[in-house]
This record gives sequence, structure tokens and C-alpha cells, in this order.
Amino acid sequence: MDSILNELERDTGAEAGAAFLDLAVRYFEETRAGEGPVSTSLSPAEIAARFDEPLPMHGRPLAEVVERLRHDVIPDSNHLYHPMYLGHQVSAPLPAAVWTEMLIGALNQSSPVWEMSPVATMLEYRTVAWMAALAGFGPGAGGTLTSGGTEATFTALLAARNTVVPDAWENGVGADPPVVVHGEHAHYAVSRAVGEMGMGTRSAVPVRSRGFRMDTEALRETLDGLERAGRRVMAVVATAGSTATGSLCAQHGRWSGGESPPGTWS
Repeated sequence: MDSILNELERDTGAEAGAAFLDLAVRYFEETRAGEGPVSTSLSPAEIAARFDEPLPMHGRPLAEVVERLRHDVIPDSNHLYHPMYLGHQVSAPLPAAVWTEMLIGALNQSSPVWEMSPVATMLEYRTVAWMAALAGFGPGAGGTLTSGGTEATFTALLAARNTVVPDAWENGVGADPPVVVHGEHAHYAVSRAVGEMGMGTRSAVPVRSRGFRMDTEALRETLDGLERAGRRVMAVVATAGSTATGSLCAQHGRWSGGESPPGTWS
């Protein structure tokens, strides 16, 4: 046991950390120089074969781990800092955020409860308050940080469901679940969230678009029709921009990462 603890203690030193720091710095330098491809030419099967090995039952020296990362992980990952990367869904992180990740990992705070993350929790409150003020909300506004848009959508719709069906957690949504109205080009995270909440994806009601934007007259007709049918509307999901089309980009003659109309780039 003492030898294991000694090994762990050695891993906390500057020399051990410098090896991983060097990996990141070299990645920045080589990628920004435009060296190599943006992504891999290997198939999923070829990449899987690289790691087709038994579960390691013993630890390996950090130097070997670093070399494995250098040769088997970095080369065939997506290189978001490459000059030819077009920003498909994920952006390159700020360098300062990359370096801060080391400290975040070292602190390893658990934000669900204050006692496990006393400072991080307060930082979350302050950041959310800044964002709320930026959006023009009042001092009573609140929120929570999420891992991304899918989790944010799910969290927002849960809040809406708990308002419309306050006993849903204990009793479910029943045989007549509320509906969620959304634009026809809304991200699939919307209908997926509706399904995951046990409401059924048929409770996600699309509204037609005009010029790839939600037709407000169609929205009015949809809401009126649902009211006449006695259906409760839990939420209306608006979408700023569209994942599936390059319509705005085409209008301005710009590149698009989505599916563009004929004659435009994608």
C-alpha cells in the first residue's frame, strides 16, 4: 500500500503535470500551423481495433500513458484549432479555459450540494445572475448551468411540466399529457425530451415555417386548435436560427455547416 501511495504522490509533482501540459502545447502549435488533416481518415472499425485489448489490471507509468495519448489519441481526434476546421457544432475552447480545466479536475467539486462545492456553487449563482441581467430579466430570475443545449432544453421543459402538471413526479402525466409546441425546424432535442418525460413524442406538435422561421400566424392557429380540442399546452419552444438549414448563410453568401439549398455551400 505504501508503494502505491508513493506512486500517487509522485504524480502530483510538476514534472508529471508538465508532460501533459507539453502534449496540449504541442497540439496547439502543430494544429494552428495547419499540419495534418482536420479529422481522421480511419474507419470506426480501424480505430476500435487500435484499442482492442484486455482490461489493464495494473497501472502504467505516466510516461507510457503520455506516449499512448500522443500516438493513439491525438492524431485521429478532431483538430478544432486547425485553420481548415469549419466549426461544425463544437467550437475550439479558449486556451485559458483549457489550462483552467487542470485546476477544475484537481479540485473536483460536486455542485449538486453547497457543502461539496461552497465556492463553485456561489460562482454558478453569480454567473447565472449575470446572464439573466444580460437577457433583461429581473432580480428574481434564476437558473442553472448545464452541459449543453440538449440538457438545457430538457431542464427547461421539466420546469414547464412541473408548472402545468405539478404532481407529475409522483403520479406521472396521466392519459392526457400536455403538449409542447415547436417550430418544424427545432432541434431533435425537443421531441426527444418530450419522449423522455413520458409524454410521448406525439405530444410534440410542430408548427410550419415561413422562410425557415416559425410562422406566427400558424402558431396562433395551432394554439387555438389545441385549445378547442381541450389540450393543455405546456410550452412553446422558439428557435433562433436552424440547425438543419443554411438559409441565412445562403442569403448572405456564406459557408454553412448544415444542409443548404442548391447553389450554396455546406
